[in-house]
Amino acid sequence: MNKKGTILLLSGDLDRALAAFIIATGFAALGVEMKMWFMIFGHNCLKKRKRLFARRRKPDPAREGLYRDLATDNILQPMVEMLNRGGAEHLPLSQLNLMGLGPMLFAKIVDQRGIMTPL
Repeated sequence: MNKKGTILLLSGDLDRALAAFIIATGFAALGVEMKMWFMIFGHNCLKKRKRLFARRRKPDPAREGLYRDLATDNILQPMVEMLNRGGAEHLPLSQLNLMGLGPMLFAKIVDQRGIMTPL
């Protein structure tokens, strides 16, 4: 019997994203076919960080028309994209963020232990 599993990542916090990837990797090693869904802030761990005032490209209907209704885009979307630049290297911790010091300490510990990360 072919076992399947799905993980839904809603949070954009580093510790939760790493836990989701570690769980998915563990189940995949056991032969379970895993899928991961990234929603809202969870999507940030897949994005490359953009500059603050990065040029916004025009949407390509051939590429994005299957899942995005371009007619409903409005002026607020670029503003949200500018504030939420994302990037796996810049995810905060859910607790103990310590003004940015927490993720650096967490990354150092994970690196010392030899754990693979999505970063």
